[in-house]
Amino acid sequence: MEKPTHYTAPLSPPREDIRRRIQVFGYAHVAEAAGIRAYQTVSNFCEGKNVHESTKIRILATLEKLEAEHLHQQRQQSNLATEEGFRTVSLPQFNDLRRQVEQLSAQLAMLMKTQLAAHQWVGSQKAADILNCSPITLHRRKQAGELEYRKNGSRVEYNIEGLMQYLEARHVKPDTIQERVLGALAV
Repeated sequence: MEKPTHYTAPLSPPREDIRRRIQVFGYAHVAEAAGIRAYQTVSNFCEGKNVHESTKIRILATLEKLEAEHLHQQRQQSNLATEEGFRTVSLPQFNDLRRQVEQLSAQLAMLMKTQLAAHQWVGSQKAADILNCSPITLHRRKQAGELEYRKNGSRVEYNIEGLMQYLEARHVKPDTIQERVLGALAV
């Protein structure tokens, strides 16, 4: 006597788990990737409402595909950081690199001082370059009394120290300020 065979549907993940996984990507993105016209169908599926069986299968397959792609991208980013971003060096090499950085910082500071001594006042275009703004915005800031300037004939000149203090007050990083000043003065 043969035993009757019973069909058992494959176990599906709990509804709350599916909702959480789909929300990582968004209902609309999952729907688009699955080729479903309305994201509400994905939302209905997450809420346990009736959805056609083939649609359920497409949603779950798409979700697995999106998760696999996401994991692959994370691994690539991790490998990229390991390959290019970080390198293990010995303590003597580290100390040598630190000494070189300190020397370069000192040279940059000296270059900055000499440039500032030679150029205490700059024209409108260089001032705009230092502030990283348009000449119109520079003029507005001058009119508002935010910047130190002087008239040299018909030409308006701005004090570099004042421009640097203006940027510092707006929490611009010192390295960025130095880079802008040196870039503007090099032109």
